[in-house]
Amino acid sequence: MVFNIYDPELAALWFGKAAEQGDEDAQFCLGECYYEGTGVKRDRGQAVALFRMAAEQGHEEAQFRLWEVYASGRGNLVNRSEAEMWLREAAEQGHEGAREQLSESGETI
Repeated sequence: MVFNIYDPELAALWFGKAAEQGDEDAQFCLGECYYEGTGVKRDRGQAVALFRMAAEQGHEEAQFRLWEVYASGRGNLVNRSEAEMWLREAAEQGHEGAREQLSESGETI
Protein backbone atom coordinates (compact mmCIF):
# COMPACT_ATOMS: atom_id res chain seq x y z
CA MET A 1 0.00 0.00 0.00
CA VAL A 2 1.33 3.44 -0.90
CA PHE A 3 0.52 6.51 1.17
CA ASN A 4 0.79 10.02 -0.19
CA ILE A 5 0.74 12.14 2.94
CA TYR A 6 2.54 15.47 3.25
CA ASP A 7 3.88 15.81 6.77
CA PRO A 8 6.66 18.42 6.96
CA GLU A 9 7.43 17.75 10.64
CA LEU A 10 7.94 14.06 9.97
CA ALA A 11 10.03 14.82 6.89
CA ALA A 12 12.26 17.16 8.90
CA LEU A 13 12.63 14.51 11.59
CA TRP A 14 13.82 11.89 9.09
CA PHE A 15 16.05 14.36 7.25
CA GLY A 16 17.59 15.11 10.64
CA LYS A 17 18.28 11.46 11.37
CA ALA A 18 19.94 10.97 7.99
CA ALA A 19 21.81 14.29 8.24
CA GLU A 20 23.31 13.18 11.57
CA GLN A 21 24.70 10.15 9.74
CA GLY A 22 26.42 12.45 7.23
CA ASP A 23 24.00 12.10 4.32
CA GLU A 24 24.62 15.17 2.17
CA ASP A 25 21.19 15.10 0.50
CA ALA A 26 19.51 15.00 3.90
CA GLN A 27 21.74 17.82 5.17
CA PHE A 28 20.70 19.94 2.20
CA CYS A 29 16.99 19.09 2.56
CA LEU A 30 17.02 19.75 6.30
CA GLY A 31 18.81 23.02 5.56
CA GLU A 32 15.96 23.96 3.25
CA CYS A 33 13.47 23.09 5.98
CA TYR A 34 15.26 25.39 8.44
CA TYR A 35 15.72 28.12 5.84
CA GLU A 36 12.03 28.19 4.96
CA GLY A 37 10.61 27.16 8.33
CA THR A 38 8.99 24.04 6.90
CA GLY A 39 8.39 21.41 9.55
CA VAL A 40 10.76 23.17 11.96
CA LYS A 41 11.12 26.66 13.37
CA ARG A 42 12.89 28.93 10.88
CA ASP A 43 16.58 29.22 11.72
CA ARG A 44 18.70 30.67 8.94
CA GLY A 45 21.94 30.12 10.86
CA GLN A 46 21.21 26.42 11.23
CA ALA A 47 20.21 26.28 7.57
CA VAL A 48 23.52 27.76 6.46
CA ALA A 49 25.44 25.34 8.71
CA LEU A 50 23.61 22.41 7.11
CA PHE A 51 24.11 23.78 3.59
CA ARG A 52 27.82 24.09 4.37
CA MET A 53 28.04 20.47 5.62
CA ALA A 54 26.47 19.23 2.41
CA ALA A 55 28.47 21.63 0.22
CA GLU A 56 31.75 20.50 1.74
CA GLN A 57 30.85 16.96 0.66
CA GLY A 58 30.39 18.15 -2.92
CA HIS A 59 26.61 18.66 -2.98
CA GLU A 60 26.26 21.07 -5.90
CA GLU A 61 22.80 22.36 -5.00
CA ALA A 62 24.00 23.17 -1.47
CA GLN A 63 27.00 24.97 -2.96
CA PHE A 64 24.71 27.01 -5.19
CA ARG A 65 22.38 27.74 -2.28
CA LEU A 66 25.32 29.07 -0.25
CA TRP A 67 26.19 31.34 -3.15
CA GLU A 68 22.60 32.64 -3.14
CA VAL A 69 22.65 33.23 0.62
CA TYR A 70 26.05 34.92 0.73
CA ALA A 71 25.60 36.97 -2.46
CA SER A 72 22.15 38.29 -1.56
CA GLY A 73 22.68 38.74 2.15
CA ARG A 74 19.66 36.61 3.01
CA GLY A 75 19.79 35.90 6.69
CA ASN A 76 22.14 38.89 7.12
CA LEU A 77 25.06 36.97 5.68
CA VAL A 78 26.67 39.10 2.99
CA ASN A 79 30.06 37.69 2.12
CA ARG A 80 31.14 38.22 -1.48
CA SER A 81 34.29 36.09 -1.28
CA GLU A 82 32.36 33.13 0.19
CA ALA A 83 29.65 33.63 -2.43
CA GLU A 84 32.19 33.57 -5.26
CA MET A 85 33.92 30.49 -3.89
CA TRP A 86 30.68 28.49 -3.61
CA LEU A 87 29.48 29.63 -7.04
CA ARG A 88 32.71 28.34 -8.59
CA GLU A 89 32.47 25.07 -6.65
CA ALA A 90 28.90 24.51 -7.86
CA ALA A 91 29.85 25.34 -11.45
CA GLU A 92 32.78 22.92 -11.30
CA GLN A 93 30.37 20.23 -10.07
CA GLY A 94 28.23 20.89 -13.16
CA HIS A 95 25.41 22.96 -11.64
CA GLU A 96 23.73 24.68 -14.61
CA GLY A 97 22.52 27.70 -12.64
CA ALA A 98 26.05 28.32 -11.37
CA ARG A 99 27.49 27.99 -14.86
CA GLU A 100 24.91 30.46 -16.15
CA GLN A 101 25.78 32.96 -13.41
CA LEU A 102 29.47 32.74 -14.26
CA SER A 103 28.73 33.03 -17.95
CA GLU A 104 26.67 36.17 -17.37
CA SER A 105 29.67 37.73 -15.62
CA GLY A 106 31.91 36.78 -18.55
CA GLU A 107 33.59 33.81 -16.86
CA THR A 108 33.54 30.12 -17.71
CA ILE A 109 34.48 26.89 -16.01
